Amino acid sequence: MRKFHEAKVRGDASAEVWGSGNVRREFLYVEDLADALVFLMEHFDAGRDREDEKMFVNVGVGEDVTIRELAELVRESSGSRGHSPGIHPCPTARRASCST
Repeated sequence: MRKFHEAKVRGDASAEVWGSGNVRREFLYVEDLADALVFLMEHFDAGRDREDEKMFVNVGVGEDVTIRELAELVRESSGSRGHSPGIHPCPTARRASCST
């Protein structure tokens, strides 16, 4: 988001996004996560009685987007009139922390 805001302020034609843009991510509003955690602490008891009942709970919403789709949404929401986001390969120095 910061890159898009800064690009808009500078008047750049696009903002740079690293990676292929094809990686998918799911996002969750922080207050929804807080509500889910409180609910689970108060009501969920799997695994308390028997070791074989331990399980994971997914608090996601079940909808993911590609980084490219997210970048386009942020560009539109920021009011940027520039081109679609420029998706670039990860720089060599940062490659270990980039997801493709």
